[in-house]
Amino acid sequence: NRSTHNITAVCMSLGDRGNYTDDTSFATDKLRAKIKTLRNGKVAVVVAAGNDFFTHSSRQGMSYPAIFRETVSVGAVYDASEGSFSYGNGGNGASTSESAPDRITPFSQRLHETINSITRTEIFAPGAPITSSGILNDQAESVQHGTSQAAPVIAGVLLLLQEYYLRETGSLPSVEQLE
Repeated sequence: NRSTHNITAVCMSLGDRGNYTDDTSFATDKLRAKIKTLRNGKVAVVVAAGNDFFTHSSRQGMSYPAIFRETVSVGAVYDASEGSFSYGNGGNGASTSESAPDRITPFSQRLHETINSITRTEIFAPGAPITSSGILNDQAESVQHGTSQAAPVIAGVLLLLQEYYLRETGSLPSVEQLE
């Protein structure tokens, strides 16, 4: 449906809770093949890096499918000084005594390019605390923390970049150009 609906970006806020440093064991994965087809068609597939950094003893890595080199993987940072946070069950015990702009959240999985430059985490975006639609109060708002909140921020930025590039050149940029 990419052409039928003019799809240029896909946002996937999901993961398998694993902690991978490369994608070689997923060479024949069917989801990876679909993501690769989209990327080759200039569709950016943005994927949340995962929220299990603390669970994996603070070892670098990302969940499936963010680990795929064909994705634009997104980790979470704070966008303001909001104080301390403790992530009980949902964050598996991660906590911070102080948050600050651009500080990586303690739950956000990440993979530095010195460990694997091919499957590294591409970018970080505000992912905690994020006020969104929800049913937790009379204002229909919900406050969430996670890489699933950061991924749509990047998907939106990529859409804006695609729109600008299309207007200036008459064609879509490749995902490599966007990255």
